[in-house]
Amino acid sequence: MGLSTKAFSAKIALCGTSFVALAASCAMAQTSDAEDVIVVKGFRQSLASSLEEKRDANQVIDVITSEEIGQFPDQNIAEAIQRITGVQITRNNGEGESVNIRGLAANFTRVEVDGRSAAVTIDSSDPERGSVLSVFSSDLYSSIEVVKSPTAADVEGGIGGIVRLKTPDPIEIGKLTWGVDAGLTDADVRDEQEPSFNGFYSNVFADGTVGLLVAGSYEKRDRAIDKFQSNQDWDTTDDLQDDTDPVLVALSAGYLPGRLRQEKRVGEAPKWNVNAKLQFQPTDTLNLYLNGLYTSEEREEDRARIQVQFSRGRLQGGTLDASTGTLTEAQFTRQRTEFRDFTRLADITTKGLAGGFEWDSGQWLVDGEINFQSSEEDFEEYRVDHRTNRDGLGGYSIVDDPEYPVLFTAATGAALADLDLRSLNFQKRRITIEETSFELNGERLVDMPFFSSFEAGVRYASSTYERLQGQIDSGDAGGLTYADGVEFINDGTFADGFGSANLLRDWPSIDPVELYNRFPSDDAFSFNDENLYDFDEDVMAGFVMANYETQDLGDVFLRGNIGVRVVQTAYSGQGRVDVDFAGEELLLDDEASIDRDSSEVLPALNIVASASEESPLLFRGAVTRALSRPEIFRIQPGQNVNFDDNFNEVGNPDLDPFLAWQYDLGVEYYFGPDDASGFSATLFFKDVENFNVPDEFEIPASEVLAGLSLTAADLQAIDASFDPTTPVEIRTFRNAGEAEIKGLEVGFQTPFYFLPSPFDGFGMFANYTYTDSEFTDENGNAQSFPGASENAYNIVGYYEKGGFSSRLAFNHRDNFLIVPAQDDGLNAQFGDEQDRLDLALRYRFENGLRLSFDALNLTEEQNYKYYDTPQRLEDLEVEGTIYTFRIGFVH
Repeated sequence: MGLSTKAFSAKIALCGTSFVALAASCAMAQTSDAEDVIVVKGFRQSLASSLEEKRDANQVIDVITSEEIGQFPDQNIAEAIQRITGVQITRNNGEGESVNIRGLAANFTRVEVDGRSAAVTIDSSDPERGSVLSVFSSDLYSSIEVVKSPTAADVEGGIGGIVRLKTPDPIEIGKLTWGVDAGLTDADVRDEQEPSFNGFYSNVFADGTVGLLVAGSYEKRDRAIDKFQSNQDWDTTDDLQDDTDPVLVALSAGYLPGRLRQEKRVGEAPKWNVNAKLQFQPTDTLNLYLNGLYTSEEREEDRARIQVQFSRGRLQGGTLDASTGTLTEAQFTRQRTEFRDFTRLADITTKGLAGGFEWDSGQWLVDGEINFQSSEEDFEEYRVDHRTNRDGLGGYSIVDDPEYPVLFTAATGAALADLDLRSLNFQKRRITIEETSFELNGERLVDMPFFSSFEAGVRYASSTYERLQGQIDSGDAGGLTYADGVEFINDGTFADGFGSANLLRDWPSIDPVELYNRFPSDDAFSFNDENLYDFDEDVMAGFVMANYETQDLGDVFLRGNIGVRVVQTAYSGQGRVDVDFAGEELLLDDEASIDRDSSEVLPALNIVASASEESPLLFRGAVTRALSRPEIFRIQPGQNVNFDDNFNEVGNPDLDPFLAWQYDLGVEYYFGPDDASGFSATLFFKDVENFNVPDEFEIPASEVLAGLSLTAADLQAIDASFDPTTPVEIRTFRNAGEAEIKGLEVGFQTPFYFLPSPFDGFGMFANYTYTDSEFTDENGNAQSFPGASENAYNIVGYYEKGGFSSRLAFNHRDNFLIVPAQDDGLNAQFGDEQDRLDLALRYRFENGLRLSFDALNLTEEQNYKYYDTPQRLEDLEVEGTIYTFRIGFVH
């Protein structure tokens, strides 16, 4: 009996909240011909599918499939991935932004969308290799894979791991499916409610040989957030107090912030995601496809900042916490106070287009693909500044709460006409990342006692990284005051609901755009920054791999793969050379170029062993060698030569890539009805070498000149006192240091099928990661690796019965090192431990209507960073609870 329209609609309604998940899993759910019974592919079945993919994989991998993405109470892809064992995320502006896998940061993670590279840089002064995942809407993807042990066939670049975002195939869905959704988000610390809209359409034509899927999402993000920062090191008061006053001398051993700042941000960021896939299967053996992805985010953000520089003041009194050596409160005179107001506009777009084929003759499997991806950030900033030196009596107190320092200084009460403008300027930056790649792979199935198939392939990728930046100043800034501007942003609500009653809530701020438009620069804008470059990277890779599967070894069933990947990387490009001498800028149009290549061999062995092919108990092992390339700004060839202060800042194109031997050993056990329950434990070890570290050394000025088009005579013509033997400090990078990262990952999930109805709708999954890392710096000092939390875990409980489902998800990560200590052993930067609790509620009606409610960060956890001890603030973003209500319909 065919599937009735009503039954099909009901089945779709019961399948979940993620549009693409619905398309991928719900439309393919089966019904009984005899009884037309609906089989629900809900959250529980989705967990089972993820477990099945993990079990069947021939490498160490974790998967989130279909409905899980939409069902998790998460804002974006990054926050969905944090539920996976071994993954932590970094946050910005209250939102998960990038992922850390097994203690290694985002630049060690390769991100792919349907096989394409997906590097995205936002709010960074240089193009980066990592990807800001907050630009990707979770509603577009049917599955997320996190690969922890690569095969020889996997594209290199991820020592930490590979994140694969996958969209569904319309021909696999096989029928007409569509849906729409609307949502509204509100938050404690945000100014406006945020709307969102999603929709998808999938269908097949020409007797199922042509398939089309189009999915899109729109959401408006409120960028409002309040921040505290101490962006200048904590130091002793030795030079700040009167050494004849015994009371002040007693405080001299205490540490205080060199500079404290508060910043209020408001703004919005509309975000679009569109994905389209066209398939054509003219025969049972041939599949042709064309995939396209487009994302756009337009950030509009106003910032009002006050910062007080106590390192320029004179200590008048304070209180010392003897247990930590921290001045918990202090009073000063002669401190410097600065007001700085920004308007920042950023337009971030990513584009991806891939076309390819898959041919399966039964013995030969051949596939090929050509793809293109680009990411561009156009960034503009208007800025106005004021500075008050010797700003009366001021100070701070962290007695009540070190995360919310109470700041006071005289200039906050000054008349606007008394606040002169130190500068008024406009700057612009453009960062572009483009990659074009081609690959061709073939697999031959064989009937042999041990090997099941042999694979080989080649891949060529050409990438370009470009950085342009410049600024111009208003010629009238010196004659203006804050009274000439229009007040904006501050309304006395800074950190509203958080901090003590004495917290500074308001300070003078004006609109820099309005003021700049009235007093623009007389100069035309140009990209005139000293750090401009256009950097090319060409990669040629080839691999051979054998897949094996046998039970000819007694009672042991083996499967897996063994292979090797050979990678050749060639760098070329130009960077600007900027020379400062005798107050002049020289060689503004000169360029330094590079031309360098290197080769690496990356073997990979993955083994899965069990008593039989169907055995619920299996053991998994892997020995692999992985590669990640240095950050672009460290290898670009530009130079910033300053003969006035005798230094030269220069990249080092000769830096070697990061390389790591990786070892995994794990056990997995699957049980319960349909093997929907499972336990896994994996030991991992990474031996990472070739870390890039800052390097400083001196050479004579004559050696610097030898690489420039200027000569000593040229400079002496400007300044007769120039001495070619003067030592110049070279500031660059070099390969040095190594790291060992080892740990344990444990995961468990099960529905409570053993309980009587209705309690059998309960279920849970949990995971735990222990990471022990040690990084040896260039001075031989050992410390934990930046970004690695020692302990991290997730606990998620759910209930699903009929059309109702609910999730309660708890995520914890320990504190973690961000920046190692300086040479004096102080001012190491840490991220504080975090405990976040999120809630999701869903109800699906049989007519296709769906309602959902999410509450994120119920614990009102703050994103807090500190120096050395939690008493010493480095950065705090004030975050509250985020609420989202959604209503949708699926046909």
